[in-house]
Amino acid sequence: MNNKLILSFVFLLLFMPFASAQNITDYIAYYPFDYTSVMGEFDGDPNGADGIVVASDSDAYNYGRNGSFEFDGIDGMVEADPIKFGTDNWTISIWAYAEVVSGDDFSIYWIGDDDGTEPRVRLGIISTKKIIFNIRSGATEIDGASTVDMPINTWTHFVLTREGNTFTLYMDDTAIKTVTTTMGSLTSAGHTNIGGMPHVGGNSWDGTLDEMVVYNKLLNSTEITELFNLGAGIRADETSF
Repeated sequence: MNNKLILSFVFLLLFMPFASAQNITDYIAYYPFDYTSVMGEFDGDPNGADGIVVASDSDAYNYGRNGSFEFDGIDGMVEADPIKFGTDNWTISIWAYAEVVSGDDFSIYWIGDDDGTEPRVRLGIISTKKIIFNIRSGATEIDGASTVDMPINTWTHFVLTREGNTFTLYMDDTAIKTVTTTMGSLTSAGHTNIGGMPHVGGNSWDGTLDEMVVYNKLLNSTEITELFNLGAGIRADETSF
């Protein structure tokens, strides 16, 4: 073989870019909402938090390369097994597209106890269009009410992190609210409800959700930026970390 050809081949091996995929052992759950199935092929790996569509009038449709899931704002949601956070640090990332943002409370996700005083976490918007998250442990519920309106008819990226007793909400790569409170072990009570509240019949998301991924670690600012820069419709497992 020609020496020049050999050198060219070695150069390509050394310097060509290689795609690196997310280490799925860092996932507690991953819901890509691909158009091949509601929950996608990772559906809850590694804890098996598979989900079902509760209301029959929700409709999946394609967005970008990988699909997304549309909620009707009436009673549609996806209900999955509880995500097992424990008491460790965690991160929740999701893309949301709102079609209606006023006149009611709309839930993006609710994880944990359905009714009682066991730990739970929720992200949504209130009737004044403000983005809010709730952290509950025991009889105490802390509202992380931001002063930021939910954008309408555009994709918005949300990341909620836990670092010890500090909870921070990011919107499009910018921290918009931080609260400090204690939270017990979120292990088995209730369900993971995406696009609605635990009881079908109200507070359902009116719009589209995509790429919900829950990590069993605290993502740093660089990793959060990388997720945001992927854009809606791009799989969260295409990150470099």
